[in-house]
Amino acid sequence: MKNNRLLILLLIVSSFQIACGDPYAGFNIDVRKNAKLVSIGKDVYSKNCVTCHKAKGAGDPNWRKRDKEGFLRAPPLNGDAHTWHHSAKWLIKTIRDGSVADAKGIKGKMPAWKNSLSDQQVIAVVAYIQSLWSEEIFQRWLKIDARG
Repeated sequence: MKNNRLLILLLIVSSFQIACGDPYAGFNIDVRKNAKLVSIGKDVYSKNCVTCHKAKGAGDPNWRKRDKEGFLRAPPLNGDAHTWHHSAKWLIKTIRDGSVADAKGIKGKMPAWKNSLSDQQVIAVVAYIQSLWSEEIFQRWLKIDARG
């Protein structure tokens, strides 16, 4: 029952924030502990993300190397790479809008999901990804996220 209330609260808050133009504000709720939200995220992940980011967010084994076309490969999302170095706003924006070029102009092949996934599904995917992180990684991420 508590998890259902948290899910409903999160969906109401995120819907309001989306309507007001900021789906990222207030994402500091520990969504990893909402089993229903994580389950939804796992389902969305398995249908849309697993092809590139592999099971349990393991990523491409050669994620540090560019492919033959010069693109970055799909990194691990499970805490083994840099995903946790980014704020919730950045994670959500990347899922919605796809890869953007880094400081060196290098871009990945991450597609934009904004026309395929709802904002609530994107938030659920982030919750699932964060559920793969260790407690230490999540606590370090919270400090990064607080900086924006």
